[in-house]
Amino acid sequence: MSESGGNVKWFVGAVLVPILVACVGVGVAVSQGSCLPLICSKNDPGPGPNSGDTEIYLNKLSGPSGTEVLVSGTGFGKNERVTIRFHVDEVGSTRTDSSGKFANVAITVPDMPGSGPQQFSIIANGESSVSHARTPFTLTD
Repeated sequence: MSESGGNVKWFVGAVLVPILVACVGVGVAVSQGSCLPLICSKNDPGPGPNSGDTEIYLNKLSGPSGTEVLVSGTGFGKNERVTIRFHVDEVGSTRTDSSGKFANVAITVPDMPGSGPQQFSIIANGESSVSHARTPFTLTD
């Protein structure tokens, strides 16, 4: 009987882990017990003192070059400069408020080489806290 219980645990793990990986791959983020489809990421939180709680949120997760995307974030240092990058290109910056948040910073998706849909990261880096967060964006052209 205990052998079949072990097989069930293995089967459940073998099924659930790929599903979780697939969900994260398409932009579903799980954050402290809540699931926020297609809007946030805690991927690669990095080494900053607030990095475990650093998140960014986008109003769009895909679009062609030239798309305007609004970026918001939490968990950064208070009143610090935050740089926003699309892949490696700096596309914006802002300053956080006294609680380490920023909201609705408009960035424009740059033209990237290649053709067809490609996934890139939008990354926010805190200058003094070294906190950062990233979330995927799919370039559709």
